[in-house]
Amino acid sequence: MKTVELCCILIATALDHHRQYRAKLLFKTIAEGVETIEKSVIDLVE
Repeated sequence: MKTVELCCILIATALDHHRQYRAKLLFKTIAEGVETIEKSVIDLVE
């Protein structure tokens, strides 16, 4: 029983870390996209 519980905890922890990593990656991608759009707008205005 203990081994199964430990495995479940490890899997849950790994999934949580993976989710946080993907969320950070997504946020970074969005931030980079916004920067690119801002530069494009500035280029158009000038």
